[in-house]
Amino acid sequence: MATLQQLASANPWHDVGTELKAGRSPKGSLNKRLQDADAVDRQVNQQIGVATTEIKRIEEGIAKAKGIAAEAEEARAAGSLARDLATLLRVTGFPNYIRERALKVLAQDGSHRLLDISRNRYEFRVDGQEFLVADNWNLGETRSVKTLSGGETFLASLALRRFGYTRESVYRRRLQQS
Repeated sequence: MATLQQLASANPWHDVGTELKAGRSPKGSLNKRLQDADAVDRQVNQQIGVATTEIKRIEEGIAKAKGIAAEAEEARAAGSLARDLATLLRVTGFPNYIRERALKVLAQDGSHRLLDISRNRYEFRVDGQEFLVADNWNLGETRSVKTLSGGETFLASLALRRFGYTRESVYRRRLQQS
């Protein structure tokens, strides 16, 4: 085991070493060093406590930031939906949308009848808000209904009338059943 003199020499404890060499008790110097070490220990523990509190505060901030980010994403999605709806509901947007959907339904259902009465030659198509006729005997070439010949116009008109009568009879049956 090392003696006090050896410890004082091995460490920067010159005051303790001087007192030992002079034959005096180093108790005062050692108590002072102990008090200084205790003060440093208290200060370090206090800093650890402050750092631990700061870590908890940062962790809570991160959790709060994640929650805010999720809310922001929801708000962005809601804003995007609102913008889309606003675009649709503008004075012309919504009626145009309804008109386009109606034209597509009319073209789909009318095409079944037109294909039937034209022996699979003609069918209706829609491009935006324009009604077209596709000629399947001519590689599906499409053209405006405004360019149809008299006979073609008659077939197209007949197909749409049959579609209208069919729809009307379905609605009448529903009304009679209710």
